[in-house]
Formats: sequence, C-alpha cells, structure tokens
Amino acid sequence: MPPVHVLTISVFLGLALNIACERVENKLSFLLRPASLLNRLILMKLIIVRNKYLNALFVLMLFSAAIHMLILAYLAFKAGDPYILNYFNILDVDIFIPGFLNSEAGNLLSLAFTAGFYFLILAKNK
Repeated sequence: MPPVHVLTISVFLGLALNIACERVENKLSFLLRPASLLNRLILMKLIIVRNKYLNALFVLMLFSAAIHMLILAYLAFKAGDPYILNYFNILDVDIFIPGFLNSEAGNLLSLAFTAGFYFLILAKNK
C-alpha cells in the first residue's frame, strides 16, 4: 500500500480534476484550473476583492501559501514523512497541543477534515 501522503496527493489531484471538468462555467472556475491560477499569480492579475490594497495582500498570501505547500510537498517526499503534509501540522496546532494527531490515524483525520472543509467552501461559493 502506498504511503498516506501519496494517497493524499492522489485524492486531491483527482478531486481537483473532477471538479474542474464539472464546473467550467462557474465564475470561480479559474481557481480550479491550476495553469490559469498559476498564470494569474505569476502576472499578479488575480482579482479576489475590489479594494486594491486588500487584493494585493490576499494575492501575496495566496502566492506565499502556494510556494509553502510546494516546499512542504518536496520535503515530505524527500523525507518520506507524510506528517509534514498533515493539515494540523501545517497550522502548527501541536504548539498548543503537543503531539496532536501525530499518527497514521491523525493523517487520515487531517485528510478528511481538509476535504470536508474544501467541500464546505465549494458549496458556499456556488
């Protein structure tokens, strides 16, 4: 059986591709097409809010988060440690609760929580 981080990445790529194919007509569909989103981030022409100062801040945060996730994915692959990609680890929950869900079950719970949160956001943005 492949490690949990490989399954996590596979599940999210499958979900993203499935959703992208189903929601092309959606006004937020550019968020579901990685190439388009990457082009908009690189060109810094992504419009999230109308206020240009807040928009610049949100684009900076989104760009930084994307780079951060790429670095974490590389580190997880290199180290073979799926806990690096655990959502609760990324949020540093273990600072407040040491050892919080640091196990295979914790990684699966993290995946379930992340997928649930993703679908909640998707449902709210119809």
